[in-house]
Amino acid sequence: MKNLRFFTLCAILIVMIIPSVNVFGTNNTFSIQATNTRIYKNGNYEYKLTKTGKAVITKYLGSDTTVKTPSKLGGHIVRKITQLAFTGTRVKKLIVGDTVTKIAFNAFDRSSIKSLTLGKSVKILNDYTTSRLRSPLINMYDLTEIKVKKDNKYFTGRSGVLYNKKLTKLIVYPAAKSGNEFKIPKSVKVIARTAFYFNQKLKKVKLNKVQEIRTYAFYGCKKLSKIAIPKSVTKIEESAFAACKKVTKLKINANSKLKIYYGAFRALKIKTLKVPNVVGDSVFADCKKLQKITIPSNVKSLCRNEFFNCKKLKTVTIPSSVKKIENFSIGFRGKVGNPKKILGFTISGKKGSPAEAYAKRSGISFAAV
Repeated sequence: MKNLRFFTLCAILIVMIIPSVNVFGTNNTFSIQATNTRIYKNGNYEYKLTKTGKAVITKYLGSDTTVKTPSKLGGHIVRKITQLAFTGTRVKKLIVGDTVTKIAFNAFDRSSIKSLTLGKSVKILNDYTTSRLRSPLINMYDLTEIKVKKDNKYFTGRSGVLYNKKLTKLIVYPAAKSGNEFKIPKSVKVIARTAFYFNQKLKKVKLNKVQEIRTYAFYGCKKLSKIAIPKSVTKIEESAFAACKKVTKLKINANSKLKIYYGAFRALKIKTLKVPNVVGDSVFADCKKLQKITIPSNVKSLCRNEFFNCKKLKTVTIPSSVKKIENFSIGFRGKVGNPKKILGFTISGKKGSPAEAYAKRSGISFAAV
């Protein structure tokens, strides 16, 4: 029994001490990692193998600025580029080879890539398994253009912008693409999640016939100054326009089907607003410059934290058509979980209305009109 324990301990120490074992000669090695995944090396690449024997690029090791991924590594067909494979490299222009079918989330995270070309076989561009931000093209702050080979059946590139093949979905607008205005093609119905994420150039985007704006689609756009939502839009998902800190004008031409979700317009610099119906919390929270809102008669409720931390909003008239006002929806500041009343805040409304009831339970001043 003691001998068995001794040999087991020796085996563990060997695995920990010997980081790599040369099995294929000078150009091919593999590393034994704690996860028991073998990482091989071939030329300027590290890679691993799938259960079916296909190669997955895990890291580019070279110093070239223009790179085309190989069709084979160690005799194995390259099918995938995995997480952080090109992070920290000097690559400026990357051509994804025709054997690659899948690019994993964050594959190019914070890379220096300016020009990206997708090969004919790429068909999967994400691993949305646990995070809504899992995209291979997110955090590519130097990216100016995306090209796609014409025989790719799934994607197309137009003027450096990535779409699905049918041109009904805009997938990625490069963060560093030149130009301060952009008109979305009229064929596009959906703007994909993180499509314009932290864009550095655009001041104005015309949405045209767009119907859905997905999660984080325009999050953190640095120069975007105005937002105009057309009547065609039926869904604006979580944080779609949040943290666009240069936006001073917001116009929402709402239709009866429009649904606006959590934090969609959070932390803008708008001063006035015609309030739409929303279904998510904190939609206009942290709009600290907001001074005046108009609530039309078609608005039936105010959601939780809807105007939380809108410190300059001092007086609001809430019509009796608003039947439901959730906690901390308006008149509060501070941190969620530790809210404080905005000093001098007053709600105006009809006596006996839900507006008066909210004011009383929240300890907010109420003026009957």
